[in-house]
Amino acid sequence: MRLVNEVKSLESSKQTFFTKTEDIVGGVPQLIKNGKIEITWEQEKSSKSFVETRHPRTAVAKLKDGKFLMVTVDGRQKESVGMNLNELAALLLELGAVDAMNLDGGGSTTMFAVGKVVNKPSDKEGERKVSDAILVFPRKRN
Repeated sequence: MRLVNEVKSLESSKQTFFTKTEDIVGGVPQLIKNGKIEITWEQEKSSKSFVETRHPRTAVAKLKDGKFLMVTVDGRQKESVGMNLNELAALLLELGAVDAMNLDGGGSTTMFAVGKVVNKPSDKEGERKVSDAILVFPRKRN
């Protein structure tokens, strides 16, 4: 997995990055770059209210040792009001992130691990159908 801290549009898909990539999951905005909080919401055309309002959130971060961290933050509930993007970036930095990206959140925020949902999704109708996902499997040992 590679976390790219560059704004790329589908219109620029002729670039070699896209031609050599098998799978891409998009997210917006970037939260951390090179170990510093750098929320690129204006460059990526996000709204200020999206950045400042507390919502359920999903993020992926790269750690200094090259490992990846996936985080969900529940919200819109008594138990958890969610986070704004500055709070999320600060949490990820505290957890050791050197690069991080916000992913689809809100009612889509769901983490499934070891055969079950391990967070509390906020949709009243229950879990949403999956439009995309990041799947992690253990490596086979020789």
